[in-house]
Parts: sequence; structure tokens; C-alpha cells
Amino acid sequence: MSTQSSLRGIVAQVERREPEGLAELYEMIRTHVRCCVGQRLGWTDSVDDVTHDVFVTATECIRHGAVKEPDKLLSFAYAIARHLTSREIRQKARRRGTKEAERVPETSTTPEQLHLKAERRELARSVLNRLPRLERDILERFYLQEQTAEDISREMGLTETQFRLAKSRAKAHFGVLGRKTVARRGMDIVRDPL
Repeated sequence: MSTQSSLRGIVAQVERREPEGLAELYEMIRTHVRCCVGQRLGWTDSVDDVTHDVFVTATECIRHGAVKEPDKLLSFAYAIARHLTSREIRQKARRRGTKEAERVPETSTTPEQLHLKAERRELARSVLNRLPRLERDILERFYLQEQTAEDISREMGLTETQFRLAKSRAKAHFGVLGRKTVARRGMDIVRDPL
């Protein structure tokens, strides 16, 4: 079996919630992505935590249909790892901040806030899935995967101007579809679901 058909198989199994697919995805991330995480964070306890978060995020993305090109599953996992390691580095920097910052209590989230956040996430995903592929890819890569404009432009064969215009149109289209969906569902949610 080729690597590409193996990756397609893993994605298909995870979509069907088969334990074998989850095991293969976990092993792939542990084998390939963990090293990348360790190099960026230094080999601390947080490496395993972040690696696990990459697995969980990749699993959720696959199950929600965000992996449009299964042959690029490993690249997708690396992109998630870059995002999560960057977040971990920022959090570590904040934790090293002033003593006053450490004393600020975290605000607790109510069940209603959690429910509202889940509703917004589901709404955003459904609207995103209704966008044309180019618009959806640009928004997912830029906002969800936090890829740079330069990387997206290069990978999609766009000039800087083409990228900016396409992203602007995609955001506008997302907003229109989102408002229509909210109106149709009669939901009272906060303005920007992304």
C-alpha cells in the first residue's frame, strides 16, 4: 500500500470513527509530529501534552470534514502542531510575566457560555462548508490553521493582491451566508461566529 492510499485510509477510518484509524493517526502523529513539537518547545513535559492536542484537533478536523486532501494529512498535522506550539510558547511567555498578572483570577465559564460557544462553532462550520472551495480553503488556512498570507499565496499560486482580494471576498461571502443562516434559524448569537 502506498503512503498516499494509507493516508486516505486513515482519514476514511477516522471519519467512520473506527478505532484502527484513530490508532494509526495517533501513531503517525507520535512518530512524525512529536519530534517537531519537541524541537520547537524543548524536550519538556508539555511536548506530550501538545502532541496529544495535535491528535485531538486533527481527529476533530477530520470528523468535521476539514481535511479536504487526505493525501496531505501529515502536512495538515504539522500545521496544527505549528499553531499549537506557537500558542504554548505564548502561554509560557505570559506565565513568566509579572507577579500581578499571575494573581489575576481566571474567569469561570458558565454552561450557557459553553453552549453558546458550541452553537457558534457549529454555525461557523456549517457556513464555511457552504462556501466555494477556494473561499473555504483561504479562510480555513488563514484563520483556523493560522498559516501566513505568504505561505497560502505560494501554495495556492496566488499573487499577494489576488490573495487579499480573495480573502476579502471570502470574508464578505461568509458574513452574508452567516447572517442568512442566523436569520433562518432565528438564533440570537454574537456578531462574528469565527
